[in-house]
Amino acid sequence: MRAPVAEWRLTLSFLFGRMLERNGEQWALEATRDLLATQDRAAVRANPAPAVVCADWLEMLKRKGVNLFDLKDRYAALALTAIADEAPVKDRFRLGIVLGLVGDPRLGDPRDPL
Repeated sequence: MRAPVAEWRLTLSFLFGRMLERNGEQWALEATRDLLATQDRAAVRANPAPAVVCADWLEMLKRKGVNLFDLKDRYAALALTAIADEAPVKDRFRLGIVLGLVGDPRLGDPRDPL
């Protein structure tokens, strides 16, 4: 896969969007789950590019109204560790934007009046 090469990010996201339309939401969830499964703290510390691709894919799914199920929690943990490990600013920014979109666990439930 080309995800470890940062220059492929936009192409991979474009192709993911096209395949999402062609193959459906279940395919997209599985593809995202598979890529996210390859990412852990050490992998992101070594190369954050695949995690950023995951963020792009999750954003597309979220904006389409797809239920992210367990991907949300897995991504949140990954993004928070990348932020704590001070990944490059550009990557941290992208991971943080999507973290806010899928639900940042540090903020709690926005519907909670307290």
